[in-house]
Formats: sequence, structure tokens, C-alpha cells
Amino acid sequence: MPDIETPKIKGPLHNSASPREKEPKEIDKLLKWQQERIERKLRGEYESAILHLSEVVNSNLHTPVNVSAVRVEGAKHTRQSFLGSIIAPAIPTSTPDHPTTLEDVLHATRRMSHGLRKTDIFASIEAYIDHPGDVLANSGDVDIVFKTKERGKWYLSSSTEVGNSEGSASASARVRNVFGGAETFEANISLGTKTRRAFRASLTAPLSSSMNSYGELSAYGMDKDLSAYASCTEALRGFRAVVRNGTLSRGAHEFVYDAAIRHITNLTPTASISMREAAGVSMKSSLSHSAVYDTRDDRITATHGVYGKIYQEIAGLALGGDASFYKAEAEGQISRKIGDSGVSLSLAARSGLLWALGPNGKTLFSDRCQLGGPTSVRSFRANSLGPRDGDDSVGGEFYYSVGASVISNIPTKGHWPVKTHAWVNVGRLEGVNQALPLKTTVLESFSRPSISAGVGLIYRFDPIRVEVNFGVPLAASKSDGMRRGIQSGDGGLYAELLQNRAFQMVTPGTTNALAGWQAINGNVTVIADQAPVSSALPNSLQLALPPGRNSGVGFMNLGYSGIKITPHTNYKASFYYRFQAASKFKGSVSVAIRDGAGTILDTHKISVSGSQTTWKQVKVTLNTKITPGTTANMFAITVDGSSAAGEKINFAMFSLFPPTFKNRENGMRVDIASALAEMGPSFFRLPGGNNLEGQTTATRWQWNATVGPLLDRPGRFGDWGYVNTDGLGLMDYLNWCEDVGMQPIMAVWAGYSLGGTSVAQDDLAPYVQQAIDQINFVIGDPAKSTAAALRASLGHPTPYTLNYVEIGNEDFFAASTYTYRWPAFVNALKAEFPNIHFIATSNTFNPVLSPNPTEYDVHVYQTPTWFAQNSFFYDGFQRNGTKYFEGEYAAISTNSSNVFGTLEQGRLTFPTMQSAAGEAAFMTGLERNSDIVFAASYAPLLGHVTNNQWTPNLLAFDAGNVYRSTSYYVQKLFSLNRGDSYLPSTLPDKTGTLFWSVVRKNSGNQIIIKVSNTASTAQTIAFSLPFKKVSSTGTAQILTGSATASNTPSDPNLIVPVTSTITTGKTFNFNAPAVSVSVLTFTAS
Repeated sequence: MPDIETPKIKGPLHNSASPREKEPKEIDKLLKWQQERIERKLRGEYESAILHLSEVVNSNLHTPVNVSAVRVEGAKHTRQSFLGSIIAPAIPTSTPDHPTTLEDVLHATRRMSHGLRKTDIFASIEAYIDHPGDVLANSGDVDIVFKTKERGKWYLSSSTEVGNSEGSASASARVRNVFGGAETFEANISLGTKTRRAFRASLTAPLSSSMNSYGELSAYGMDKDLSAYASCTEALRGFRAVVRNGTLSRGAHEFVYDAAIRHITNLTPTASISMREAAGVSMKSSLSHSAVYDTRDDRITATHGVYGKIYQEIAGLALGGDASFYKAEAEGQISRKIGDSGVSLSLAARSGLLWALGPNGKTLFSDRCQLGGPTSVRSFRANSLGPRDGDDSVGGEFYYSVGASVISNIPTKGHWPVKTHAWVNVGRLEGVNQALPLKTTVLESFSRPSISAGVGLIYRFDPIRVEVNFGVPLAASKSDGMRRGIQSGDGGLYAELLQNRAFQMVTPGTTNALAGWQAINGNVTVIADQAPVSSALPNSLQLALPPGRNSGVGFMNLGYSGIKITPHTNYKASFYYRFQAASKFKGSVSVAIRDGAGTILDTHKISVSGSQTTWKQVKVTLNTKITPGTTANMFAITVDGSSAAGEKINFAMFSLFPPTFKNRENGMRVDIASALAEMGPSFFRLPGGNNLEGQTTATRWQWNATVGPLLDRPGRFGDWGYVNTDGLGLMDYLNWCEDVGMQPIMAVWAGYSLGGTSVAQDDLAPYVQQAIDQINFVIGDPAKSTAAALRASLGHPTPYTLNYVEIGNEDFFAASTYTYRWPAFVNALKAEFPNIHFIATSNTFNPVLSPNPTEYDVHVYQTPTWFAQNSFFYDGFQRNGTKYFEGEYAAISTNSSNVFGTLEQGRLTFPTMQSAAGEAAFMTGLERNSDIVFAASYAPLLGHVTNNQWTPNLLAFDAGNVYRSTSYYVQKLFSLNRGDSYLPSTLPDKTGTLFWSVVRKNSGNQIIIKVSNTASTAQTIAFSLPFKKVSSTGTAQILTGSATASNTPSDPNLIVPVTSTITTGKTFNFNAPAVSVSVLTFTAS
């Protein structure tokens, strides 16, 4: 040790002596006095020693001192090399010109101690300077010694929570100082009813001796329930590599590589088409950087300081994966006190942009931004702002939110953790159309923000900020979305006029069970009948007749948004009834149709008796001479009788049918069916697309539950949020095909449900057999097949026509299991039905299927521009024997970056002239490639004008009318002007705006030329024909109008084809109007 000058020791700062006469007499006071006396003495001696030590140190700060060694005692599990990396940089260097001093050594000791504490390895650290342990040490050398106690190496914890129908369990493990270098391994797992499953395992290690840089490797997984706003769950499995550097007060940086597999699954029954499109597996591979600066005094209720964060991420491109985007986000907050009043003002802002980098300009649901809720824009539900599809928030690509809060202490309770606050929030979330300048989207977003304001309480429960707020939205943009409601089978093509006619798939006793029904002067409720009308229909409508009324007690049905009543037309009504218990009641039941004002249009009375306790069917025919002013009509049943009080009558299986297409029993609505038949269709795809699959295996469409008497059809909860009565069943579809002269293209269920489940390979056999039975019902021999015998017993002994069968629907959603489901079905079905063509429904040749499909079903929903630019879509397909069915296609939006977005984002309500012309351009390509494209169908066919799940549709309808769209007329023009052979011609420009195809119709030597002009100006096309004889005149059927114009209920015939005579010859010119579809017909030989 060096020679250190020691000052003279001084006496204590506090005198502990007291005169004897001050000693108290009582024993308790004496004890207290003695204790205080001792404490004063010790405190004085301690402070005196501290002062003395300070004087010793201060008087020797410049004394030369060298560090001989640094010893860390008690670090049994820590590597010496690691300790050396922390200590060595802090050891002062002594030179002859600048020898180290005691001050240098003390500062170095502090730096070393600080570095050791930052490792989080030690529970306690005590530092002191000691004589050198080395006997060869020089005079003036010292050792710095750290006495340490290491923290526990292992940590395990578990917890469980059980509440009202909710529960969770979690377990965590931590291993500290894994390899002796401050590495930490952490793992946790949790299970619960809300967060269904989550796990994370990470290894963190310091990367620098300053302990300011860390590296982390982690694997993680989580199943998130998003059904509160997006009708699905999301399963995440991923790997992250992270480098962190810096501190929050000086700026912290984080660099991350993230590889994640995301699976959107478990769709709810009401999931929108956007979520169905998002369903499935995607992979993200990305690099990101974030920078954070935070000087707030409290991150929960800051009163001063600033916070800022910038985040950037790039995914895809050379990194691989399905997601390809650039994302940038920024957020900031500034807080300031307002005087000494305990009040502070906080301003915060966030903004972000997601930009697709892929060739299609699309982003994925899992990558999009969400906005709304207490952390962004209060008084709006969490993630409820921005683009929507029905009830689903589908996310957006640009957002901003700004908030201002005034936070105050509770009066006289400044120390409480509860604060009051008043706030204003402004925000907006938008989809980005990358075809438009970004400035356009930003300015439009700022011009119509969502705004909310309110007051509330903040409870500081570190690390959580709990808010209880009362607020109101001051401005909001209500997205129209796609609403749930009336479907196009029940209430549409199927002619039944009564909604909820048999109370299928409802919960008895609830208001929803009475959908479509209203009571008249009494009380009605849906009950689970103890003796139901059939095992398939367990519910009935119970009418309780109140005292004091002898007549006019009953109920009415409002139909599907109305009932059209045409004068001098027969309406067939029927229902079943029984009395709950036998009685002496004698009276009558009136069956009537009424208008919206209650005027009876026609009525029929039947006598009933209280002795009728078993089910009895009533059938009546209603007719009226009155023409109702609207379709707001109703079907009513009322009970008359003097002794009716207290009676309970049960009713079941109602029906009201108008005349049907071709008078088919249980048939189709005449106007809709006629409009479809007018197109001259060759086939009809049944039983629909998603309608086949069901949300679960149990709720799939099953052919055998849709045939036979209506009493034996239980119905099912459909895939679009409504109940299917299955009144329109398999045999009804087949009869419809015969009535129109169409072939059915029929699908069989193939082991996949929309909820995301696939039947295991070993469990497929019964479902394969059900598919065999379904086909046998259609074409089988009644003498050999029970299913075919059932068909014969229902009045159709001869087989129906059936040449094409689809194996499933849109199985690209479950491609990984289609590889075993396809062969299981197709091999068995091909063996039974060798003459049928079986169509695959996965993506073409991806995955590779065995046996190789001979036909594929292709679906595409896109923009008008996409369809025009892809008129050569099939030209490049190999001619290898594979044929293609364009099973669903339509131009549904003008927004290429968000095709399935809302009406605000470019989604079409009705087909436009522009969308019809784009589809026609695409159809010329289908016609040119008819050697491999054997069929094509627009989808969807039908949609109610106001109550629909999807827009646009080929035909719109309401209770009274059907509305033919521009796309309908294009389909009709192409269908009614088909040729027998395609004639090669000069090909259109692939990137142009004028498209054509030429066909020959053998009968009458007709040449038919179809022309689509998608440009905003007229274009002339010159024809030079290689025929010996060409007629001098022909006809032109032209559909044209404003690009954005549509046929709507208010103007249903705005755009219709116009036929005129044109001059033709071996050479002639045709002037195609702007945004038009033309069909030119003439003879040539």
C-alpha cells in the first residue's frame, strides 16, 4: 500500500451525553429515552466516520496508486474470461508521464462495479481496495476486490386462473448465466380459452463488454383468437434473430431477422369472403430495424419528457416467403407539466405505411395494419376502423392517429395511483391503391378522419395502464361492407315466399328464432316440440290465446323483405297444426294474404277442433283481384272462437308458393329462372361453391338430407351466416337443369371444411361412399343401387345426365391434404363411374396430384383491367390433355391492391360497363382457347339488392323484380352467339384495349365476330375475310355506355344491347364504340 496521509480523528458530530437529572422516572419512558440516546450516539459516530473517510480520500486523491490485480470473489459459475472482458477496459493505464492516482482507481472501481451489475448475474456486489496479493508487487500497488453473491441459476413458476367459463394455465422457466457469460435462457408456455396456446424459447447473450449490445435467438408460437374482429384464429410459428444496442435515454436500436409461418384458420360461420380468401398458410421472411428514444419520467402517466420510435421492415424479394412488402411506422409522444397544479398535457401521434413489393401489388391480412381501441382511437372497438368486409376488419396499408390528453391528480389525493384525464383522438386507416399516387390516399384520409372525445380515469398498475373511459365518436366513416342477410336459393331462385318457414337451426325461446314472424294480438314463441311434426323438424310455433279476445289472434310472416302478390294468380298455402292439449274448443282458423296496411287481399277459413292433438296438414289456395301498391305484403293466420282463451296451438312447416317456372312442384321463382334461362346456358354448377363445404364436417352439405319430403329435410346452418332450408335440394337442382336444358356440373364433398379441418386419410372411407351414393342417386341403376332406387321412388326412374363431377371446392385452401384426399376420392369414383370426368379444385398442377387430373376448376376475381390484360391467360397453357373449367370469375373491383375491399375502396355494387367490357375481353381469350377451356361461368349468379353477402352479382333481385346487369348481357351475347368452330385470325395486342374472336356457326354459314373495346374512345377495326362469298349486310348487337354506369333498381335498363344493320363484305371496317361489347353476325361461304 502507498503511504497515505491520515488526518487527526475528530469527535462525533452528535454529543450523546445528557445530564443525569434529565433521566425520566417511569420505566417505559426510561427505556425509550435510553434507546433514543443509543441511536443518537451511533448516528453521530457513523456520520463522523463517514466525514473522516471522506477527508482521507479527498486529501489523497492525487496520491500515485497502481492497480496490481482485480479479484472477483464469489463468482463461482461465471467465466473468468467473461469477467475479464468487463473489467479489463476499465483498468486505468499508468505511464511515467501520467501515473495513475487514487482518484483514477476509485473511478475505475465504480465503472467495473457498474458493468458487473448490468450483467444481472449478481444479487450483491461489494467493492473495496486491498493490499496487493502478489508478494512481488511494487510499492503503491493495490488490488481491487469485489465480493459478490450470484443470483440463483434456475427459476421456475406456474400459474392457473379459472373464471366464469374461462381459464388459463402458464409455466415459465429461466436459466441465468447459462454458459458463464451472462447468457439467459427463457422458456414459457401458456394455454387458455382466449389465448389458446402460446410458447416462446429464447437465448440472450451480451455482445459487448459495455453490456449495451445484446444478441438473441428465439423460437415462438402463438394461436391468437381474432374472432372479435376478423372471424378467425391465427396460428404463428417462427424464429427470430435479434441484435439490440444502446439505451432508451440515449437511443436504443434493434435489428431483427424474422421468419414466420402464419396460418389463418378456424373461420367462423359468418366469415366474410375476404377472410375466406385470407385463410390458409403464408410465410414471412423479413428484416427490420427500430430506433427508440425515451426520456419520459413515467411511461404510464408521463408528466415531462419525450418519446419517439421509428420502425422499418422489408419482407420478401431476395429473403423469400409469400409476403413481399416494405413497412414504415413512426410514433411519438411529448408530455409537459402545467404549472404546479398536478396537471400535465400529453400529445401523441402514430402513423404507418405498408407498401406491397410483389408483382400483384397485394398485401396479406397478417401483415396489414389495424386501428381502433384504447391504445389508438378511443370509443371505437379494438381494430374496428378502416376497411371492412361485412363484420370483419380486414386491415389497411396506411394509417395515422393523433391524441391529446390532459391528465390531473384527484383533488387532495395527489399520491393516489388513480388520475383523471380528458382526451381527444383522431385517426384513420385506409387501404392503399398502388395504381394511384400515394398523395391521393393520404390527402383523402386526412380529409375525413374518425374523431372521438371523452373523459375517464387512469389507474397506474405497473407495468399496465388501466383506463375507464366515457367517450363518444364525434365523426366516423361507416364502411358499407358486405352485409349478411337473404341468400339466393331460399328467398331467391327457390320460389318459397315465407322466411323461416320451419324454424330450422334456431334456438327455441329466443327472439332470433322468430325471424320473419310477428304476433297479432297474442303471444307466439318457438318451442322444442315434445311431439314434433317430424324428427327432422323438432321445433314448432306455439300460439297462446289470451283471455278477453274472441277473434283476430294469430301471427304473420313478412317474407324475404316483402312478398310479391300478383292479382288473379293462385298462391298455394299450407301448414301443419295441433293443439297442445285436448280441449272443447270449436272455431276457425283464417289463412290470409294482407297488404302493408293490413287490408285483407284474400282469405280462407277452415274449421278446427281442440280435439286435434296430432299433426294435421292444411292446404288452401289464395287469389286476389286487388293489386297491392308495394311488395310489403304478408301472410297471416288468425284464430277465431268464443272459447279460445287459454288455448295453445302449435304450428309447423308453413309454405306459400306462387306459380313456379314450368309449374314444377317445389320449383323456381319464375322471373329469376326465366332470366337465367334466357341466356341459353349449357350447364349449371351445383350445389354451389362454399355452400358445399360447411364450416365443419358435421355441417357440410349432404345430398341425402336434401331429397324427399320437405318434412324430412332438417336444413343446415350455411356458410354465409344464414340457415339453408334445403327446400332447394339435389333433386330440385337436377329437375331445374332438365327444365332449362342444362347439364349439371356436380360437386361432391371431399373431406375439407371451411373452418380449416381436413378428414384424416384413414377416416375418408365413409365420405367416399357418400360421394358414390350421391352419383348413383343421379345416374345409378335402381335395380343395383339403393340411392338410385330412392330417385326412382321420388318420380324419376330414368337417370339424369351427368358428365362432370368436381372433387371438392377451392381445395387450394387445403392443398397439403388434397394430395391424399384427391386420390382417395377419384380412384374410387373412377372405378365406379369410368365415363365421368372428375375435376380437381386445387391450383393447377400445384400441388402435384396423383393420378394427374384431366380437368381443373379455375377461379379468379379481379379488376376490369386485369381481365383485359389477361385475355391471353390460357394461350400459354400446354396442350397436354388437361382441360380447364373457369368455374368462377368476375370483375368485382377497380382497386387492384384490395380487390375484396369495401365499396369505399373500389368494390363494385353492380357490374359496370367497364367491368363487363373487361370480362368480355377475357372471354374472347376463353373462346380462342376453347380447345382446352371446356366451360366457364360468371359468379355469383344472384344477389338480393340490399341483403347480400357479396357484390357484384350477375342478376340482382328483390321481392318484386329481377335486374339484369351489364355483365348479364355480355354473358347472354356470348352464350347465344356461340359457334361450332373457332376461326384463326390476326391476334389482338396483348397489352392493347381492343380484343376480338371469330367463330363459325355451321347452320346458315354464319360468321360471328365478338369485339370488346375497353378504351374510353371509339376504335376502328378493319376486317379482311378469306371467303369466296360474304353477305353485303349483317347485324351488330352493341352494348355500350359510360364506363362507370350500371343497371340498377332505379334505372334497370340504362344499358341494354341495341341491334342494328351494318354493311359487310370481304373487307369492311367496324367502329367499336368506347367501352363497348359488340357481336357482329353475317353469312359467308
